[in-house]
Formats: sequence, C-alpha cells, structure tokens
Amino acid sequence: MRKLDKILKFLFVLQERTKTDEFNHKYKQRRLNPYNPLSYVFLILLYIVGLFAYGIIVMIEDAEPIKEFKWR
Repeated sequence: MRKLDKILKFLFVLQERTKTDEFNHKYKQRRLNPYNPLSYVFLILLYIVGLFAYGIIVMIEDAEPIKEFKWR
C-alpha cells in the first residue's frame, strides 16, 4: 500500500497534507487530485477492479459444495 501511495504521489494523482487537531495530534489528509486527468483513469480502473473482485466473491459464495461421499 505504501508503494502505491508513493507512485500516486509521484504522478500527482494523490495530494497529501499534514494537519493538526485541537489536541495537537498530527494526521495526514489525503485526496485525489481533481485537476489531474490521471485521477479519473485511476478511478475508472479502481471501479473495474472492484466490480471484478465483487463478482468473484459472489461466485465463490454461491457455488454449491461438491458432495463426494454418498451414503448407501
């Protein structure tokens, strides 16, 4: 995941900024860059991969187990 973050930051697809809250805790705020056309390509690819993964998971869950042993 960190390698993907580095690649997306290099391509200016991912923007990151460090913020502090009222208790002085630092955290990173990330967003996709809306002005970069690669962001939209990334979103389309992410959507396709998500649909593909969802389809595989549903197919595995709906598959009926094979009954190897039959009682006489």
